[in-house]
Amino acid sequence: MLVGDIINSCSNARVAGAALASIGGEFAARVRRAAAAADMEAGAFVAQEVVSFADDADSEDWAALDKVMNGADHPILVGLRHILMAALSTGDKTVSSAPVVAPRRLRAGSAPRKVAEGCCMHS
Repeated sequence: MLVGDIINSCSNARVAGAALASIGGEFAARVRRAAAAADMEAGAFVAQEVVSFADDADSEDWAALDKVMNGADHPILVGLRHILMAALSTGDKTVSSAPVVAPRRLRAGSAPRKVAEGCCMHS
């Protein structure tokens, strides 16, 4: 179950930070700002929000998460973004709802970034 993969992997701050970096863009910048405002590292903030979702979500929240992930090209990243958007919605009404896009392709001869083992970006 992919939803469980988000909870199991992204509740780790290092993995959550790597997943946030994979999402990237303005959305990741907003999450980093929210983390800074909470005096936290971004990965720890993301992991905390994932754990909070797992602890506090009701059946409708889980169904909405499953629905947004269903058929997505990158369901784990889409699901993580969904969780974070819900967490940020109370404090940042301008969080973008733009879709997660595929990671950029590497240029010839460039090396991939090292990602934490077990990162939730692997779906």
